[in-house]
Amino acid sequence: MHQMQTNGSLGQQFWEKVTPHHVYHAFLKGEFARLSEPIRLTEKTLIEKPDLSDAEQNSKRFALLVQIRGPLLQWIPCSTEWYLVKSLEETHLHQLLVIARCGWDSPSDRNELFSVAMRKLITLHTNPNDWATPILWGHTKEGPFTILEGNNRLVAYTSTNPRPKLSIPVYIGLSRDYCVWHYLDPICS
Repeated sequence: MHQMQTNGSLGQQFWEKVTPHHVYHAFLKGEFARLSEPIRLTEKTLIEKPDLSDAEQNSKRFALLVQIRGPLLQWIPCSTEWYLVKSLEETHLHQLLVIARCGWDSPSDRNELFSVAMRKLITLHTNPNDWATPILWGHTKEGPFTILEGNNRLVAYTSTNPRPKLSIPVYIGLSRDYCVWHYLDPICS
């Protein structure tokens, strides 16, 4: 369940198993601006001071997230197990793919992060230390990993030169099952 080492592979970082509620909180934090202002004002405690052991809060967070990202969530395999990986670093970026079937696709580069950053120039507006925790998905700890939440931030980071230091936590879901958002999983079998 846990391993600790450091080199160019995310699979060799420290992995800690977490509940989907941790991931939903991070996802909602990253997407919170998409909610209407009245909802953001009344529900900001769910984000700013979460109690991930409170079933009612978890249910409310999930319901809010479904309002924003329901279609995306419905195609993440139910068999996905979630982990917090302590440190995504620049040496790991070669393992990342931008989400498939959402307007980022190009058959010329298989949605590889560095290639997408070359064809879609996005300006980096915030330091990685101030980001909501990105969410990735893959089949094994060896990767590659699809960015489910954080595509714009990670493309912008990769487009930037020089880049600020990258050493941030990231959530990663793993499942052997097909995922429509993973570019390497064929759309038709």
